[in-house]
Amino acid sequence: MLTVAEVGINKQNSIARIISNTLVQLAKHPIIQAIIVGITLSIVSIQWPQPIATTLNFFSQTATPLALFVIGASLSQLNISKIGSNIFVLCGIKMLIMPLTMLCIFSIMPGVTDEMKYAALILAALPMASATAIYAQSYGVAEEASAAVMISAILSFASLSLVLFAFSNQ
Repeated sequence: MLTVAEVGINKQNSIARIISNTLVQLAKHPIIQAIIVGITLSIVSIQWPQPIATTLNFFSQTATPLALFVIGASLSQLNISKIGSNIFVLCGIKMLIMPLTMLCIFSIMPGVTDEMKYAALILAALPMASATAIYAQSYGVAEEASAAVMISAILSFASLSLVLFAFSNQ
């Protein structure tokens, strides 16, 4: 997805160069670096001294509230009348088409249990990740992305309810 965004910005560069630049930028991004370090430390399973473990635990508990703070700050700058129809189309695709696509894919795949299908549908019916708004800041569309995250969160009440209702009647 980041490559698609970069293509829209850097139309003069070749696709290979854009992909290369995107991968380099991803490798330099602090969130990606933190994920790589976290996975590596999890695999190695280092036992941290208690003061360091407590500090890391405090930091980990602040990630979601900080992301919501960023989204809230972006939404505070948003003029509701400027929310374009493209955001509603995007949210409709995310909240309706994605779960239906997952249902179709998992229905035709051999060896898929009902639990696997259920898990896939629930994941597809969840709202857009709050990280969407954070990444969108790099492209100057943080307000629109924050609006999409907010709208998809509201629509997820309906999409998740439909998924739960469908599976409760089986």
